[in-house]
Amino acid sequence: MQSEFTITEVCEAMQKNNITDPESQQGIDFCTEHCPYTFCVLAEREKLQELVHKDRISKSLELHNKGVSVVDIALIFDVKKETVQRWIRERLAEIYHKEG
Repeated sequence: MQSEFTITEVCEAMQKNNITDPESQQGIDFCTEHCPYTFCVLAEREKLQELVHKDRISKSLELHNKGVSVVDIALIFDVKKETVQRWIRERLAEIYHKEG
């Protein structure tokens, strides 16, 4: 599942060029024509956060399969036990959906 990234924040390069709205035409033009970076630092951050989130979900299932309780997994990741339960439920549904 690939998601589209909508950049609503301003990176340091934009700030230095007095761009306050990345979704404005000025912001779009800067990003596509004048950005000093070889990649969008904000989009990369979002991609990394998504990878980290997916990794946390996979690690939660791995720990659960090793017998670690949902409460302890929640402590490890500093989230509510309901969040861990949802992660495990969703991850198992993905696995079974792929197999079936």
